[in-house]
Amino acid sequence: MPLSFYGEGLRRALLRFTPRWDRLTGWRGRLLALPLVLAAPLLTYPLLLAASAMVQLTERGSTLGPLAVGYYSVLLALTVPLLWGFGVVAAGHLGWRALVSGVLLTAACLSGFLQGFVLFLALPLALGAPFGGLTIVGAVVAVSLWLFLLHLVVIGGWLLTQSLDDRLRGRAQSSSQSWP
Repeated sequence: MPLSFYGEGLRRALLRFTPRWDRLTGWRGRLLALPLVLAAPLLTYPLLLAASAMVQLTERGSTLGPLAVGYYSVLLALTVPLLWGFGVVAAGHLGWRALVSGVLLTAACLSGFLQGFVLFLALPLALGAPFGGLTIVGAVVAVSLWLFLLHLVVIGGWLLTQSLDDRLRGRAQSSSQSWP
């Protein structure tokens, strides 16, 4: 159920940046996000395998190995939902070159942000200090801030993908017009 609301929100947010108008935005977004529920276990399993590989690398004394495995495994796991979200849920008609390029860049940025979130969680901070010692409130505020930033990265990735598609289509149209 929450994923269907996310599909609706994603469709509504990304439709604001397209000239297209949609009648059943909410329901289409919800229904189009549901196949990701089926893909979630398939995408989570490789992440669990990567986590065990990260533990083994850490036990061997490697410092950059676990970071690289974590970064690239999350990048690959995010590629499929972002392809589906940008290509199907967002209601934009993007070309494949722009879609794949934009999704890979967005997934790379999201993966980096998630690695930063893990680093943030490892810091010995008193999250409840600004909230009168209520650690739960501080943790909810911190997680909400990171989620907000992650959503900004997704929307920024969509805008970049859309402008890349416009540029690629503009070049294709200008090169087709230059031929006699």
